[in-house]
Amino acid sequence: MAGIVFAPVGDRGPARRPSSYEPVTGVQRTAADLGDVPLWLEDVELAPGSELVFRPDHGEEALFVLEGVVDVDGEGCGAGGAVIVEAGARPRVRADEPARLVHFGRQAADRREADVARPATHHVVGPEGTYAREDDERRTRFFADSDCDGCAITLFTTGRTSAYTSAPHSHSAPEILYVVDGTIAFGRRRLGPGDAVGIAADRRYGFRSDGAFTFLNYRPGPSSMTAERGGRPRPEGARAHGFERVAQP
Repeated sequence: MAGIVFAPVGDRGPARRPSSYEPVTGVQRTAADLGDVPLWLEDVELAPGSELVFRPDHGEEALFVLEGVVDVDGEGCGAGGAVIVEAGARPRVRADEPARLVHFGRQAADRREADVARPATHHVVGPEGTYAREDDERRTRFFADSDCDGCAITLFTTGRTSAYTSAPHSHSAPEILYVVDGTIAFGRRRLGPGDAVGIAADRRYGFRSDGAFTFLNYRPGPSSMTAERGGRPRPEGARAHGFERVAQP
């Protein structure tokens, strides 16, 4: 499928891009091959006592905690939480017990000129997210909605409690879907926990599930969605759709 790159968890390989962190021990990085989709994804495993110290030359990035708890400059972030790292920020992410993270970013990410005047920082967001909407069938929690003064990232989990078929649609920004639990399918291609798919901007697609599922969705900035071919793009995101604010970023 042109513009759609599947990245099964079993196909992860050595991370070849320059690391966002200072050289460390006790950290294992494996990367997904997303082809021409201009984003990257790394699975990161931290041994007890290991620490990630961000270098000053990285772009806007996001970490999601899959297992364990990490300490981010003295603030805890447990499973289901996220760390949004502004370009150039230098947080220390430490694990006192085994932890597993997924790390997102975009290719050729530079610090935005508008951010140079203010000190770069990071944001620890707990499992409740910053915006949320849940009902009997759907659950969505945003950890970043492209509304931070120093970063443009969008990161959220979304899922359904039963079988679901999405309508075909496209987004104006490239994205990564990372399956947390359950199974989703693109045509005959099925993705389970740890599997990912990179989707190019404006690539039309749909997916389905036979039961409950949850996936992470990462985009490097704000986006709009187009449902019908040639239709009017509609702004998307938590604020655009009136989600409830559940915590400050």
